[in-house]
Amino acid sequence: MDGLALGFSIQKRIWKRLGGGSDTTYNSREIQTKFGDEVGWRKEGDWLYYSDLHYWRTAPSGHLPILLMLKSGKSERCNIDFKILEVIVGRIS
Repeated sequence: MDGLALGFSIQKRIWKRLGGGSDTTYNSREIQTKFGDEVGWRKEGDWLYYSDLHYWRTAPSGHLPILLMLKSGKSERCNIDFKILEVIVGRIS
């Protein structure tokens, strides 16, 4: 991909492609894990620490934004509230 692709619309596209989108899919650990892997929020099977997220041109598509979805503090491993992600991407046309 040429350039950095960030934003909720990119996250929505990834989320839908992985099977997210119905009222129950945000609970699917498989979809959450695949999503975290694809957008670069996980590495080698673990969720990254917020401080390990990178904000440069080499970041994976959909890497940002993340802050709105965090249930954890910035010094902890990312703990994503997928209910919030589901609401956000559900409102994007």
